Amino acid sequence: EIGRSIAIDWFGPVGQIAPAPTFRSWHLLAAAAAGLAFTLTLRARYSDAYLMCAATVLALVASEAGAALFGKQAAAFVAAFAIGVVGNLAAARLHRSALVFIVPGVLMLVPGSAGYNSVLQLVTDQKISGITAGFDTFVTAMSIAYGLMVATVLLPDGVRRRRARAVRAS
Repeated sequence: EIGRSIAIDWFGPVGQIAPAPTFRSWHLLAAAAAGLAFTLTLRARYSDAYLMCAATVLALVASEAGAALFGKQAAAFVAAFAIGVVGNLAAARLHRSALVFIVPGVLMLVPGSAGYNSVLQLVTDQKISGITAGFDTFVTAMSIAYGLMVATVLLPDGVRRRRARAVRAS
């Protein structure tokens, strides 16, 4: 709100600009940049930056593919499932914790601003839209949790055992 008022003061009134709903190649670059930012924010090893960038790019691509194939509601589940599977496989292969891959991928899926907007709408007496936005946020959070859970359950036993040995060794 503050940024909008400054922009109006400096540049004059602006019209409503609808966000572009199509996936563009520069989105991948932005996701990789987010992976680098998560590397710094989460204080990960710099050698893990490529894993974290790969996780954020995978989250974006899997979310877009899930939305195209199964609908917007299933996109978070599909993306979380993909992040969980790839993260667990990478952990077993690299003898590292799967969290190095899973955490930045999930951070890309978390609907933080949607939760904030739902509370804001409830506070400003927009009860129906606030409840709807809150419920949508809850459904997305549950989709992420179930996607990670299903990925863990469906993981082959050999990979699960190797991952457990890798975590015990580190």
